Amino acid sequence: MRIVYWTRMPVAREQILAGLDGLVGIELQQVEDVADVVAALPGADGLITFDAPPPLARQVMDAARLPGATLRWMHIIPSGREGYTEAGIPEHLMVTGADGAHSPTVSEHAMALLLSLARAVPQSLGMSARAAWDRKIGDVVRSLEGLDLLVIGTGPIGRAIAEKARRFRMKA
Repeated sequence: MRIVYWTRMPVAREQILAGLDGLVGIELQQVEDVADVVAALPGADGLITFDAPPPLARQVMDAARLPGATLRWMHIIPSGREGYTEAGIPEHLMVTGADGAHSPTVSEHAMALLLSLARAVPQSLGMSARAAWDRKIGDVVRSLEGLDLLVIGTGPIGRAIAEKARRFRMKA
């Protein structure tokens, strides 16, 4: 099985290469730009990639649709795949990815930022650094409880944020 790995981003590159190294029956071809991906696809069974902007993703998907194309599987490393979705993923192509893998940490980070703003942490830190406390800070500090939170997107991350927000008794 021949797999093309588009290594345009260094994130997790070493872990992916280590995981694929020495697998029996796997021929791994690393490429670094979209032209090399398109050139490497004929005869390839799989593609490991990051999401790409629609113009680049379209070039890859067009190559996967060519008569005689052998690509059967594509793994998108991050949770986002908007570029490929917009480009149109061929029906014959099985797509795998890290859907939901980042939801816990991203939703925790979102809630930490929300709490930081609600509790005026940036303003408090600034006052502390200047050694100039303004007691009116209490006028802007608020609780999240009872507030409405608009979550745009109902993917794994959006659902995780809404779930955590409900634990703070927010309406999400």
